[in-house]
Amino acid sequence: MRISRSRLENLYKCKLCGYLEIKHEIRPPSIPFTLNIAVDGLLKKDFDRFRKTGQVPTVLEKLGKKFIPFKHPDLEIWRDSRSGLERTDPESGIQMYGAVNDLWVNESGEIVVVDYKATAKSSPVRSLGTASYHDGYRRQLDMYAWLYRDWE
Repeated sequence: MRISRSRLENLYKCKLCGYLEIKHEIRPPSIPFTLNIAVDGLLKKDFDRFRKTGQVPTVLEKLGKKFIPFKHPDLEIWRDSRSGLERTDPESGIQMYGAVNDLWVNESGEIVVVDYKATAKSSPVRSLGTASYHDGYRRQLDMYAWLYRDWE
């Protein structure tokens, strides 16, 4: 059985809906978030320019952050929602997978999982708050960190 990060989130939100989706491929129709997809694509393209040069992106430099986009030959596979990176639980045989938007390297050489989010807020979002949808973002990043933990 192969379960994506988004299917796991659906199971968390509604056990019956998640079960029907995972076990029987039954899911309600969804509306594609065209703006979010466009934002993801533009940000990936912009950060890829800095990945090639190994420089800190200008926007991060202005914020005082010294993250450099991570280079790896499998990055495009890891970003692809049909493949991503997967880990298999040895006991159950269940495969978990997810596709990250980006990976950066901090000053200590640690890999940082990055996910881009579009928002309708007029002020910048500087940290995740207490809104329930922020919990979903946390679970998403936790899953990606777990998947990418043993990337070597």
